Amino acid sequence: MKNKEKDPFTDMSFEDYLRYLPMLDWFYDYADDGGAYRRGREQVASYKKLAEDKDPKWIAAFEAQQAKRYAKKDETLR
Repeated sequence: MKNKEKDPFTDMSFEDYLRYLPMLDWFYDYADDGGAYRRGREQVASYKKLAEDKDPKWIAAFEAQQAKRYAKKDETLR
């Protein structure tokens, strides 16, 4: 039987999740480099998936941070 190791990402606390959310590359879609775009998209997607696998308060936190991202994007367009 394999020794099941803890995954620091999927086992992170809600407090750590809240701390890391603002640090994500929320503006990856502005990247000129395809690799930077892909990494940013995958990073955001992995945090969204983690929230969906946890509970509603994680999803609410993700969506709140995502809303801030789009609010900033809208401000730059004015």
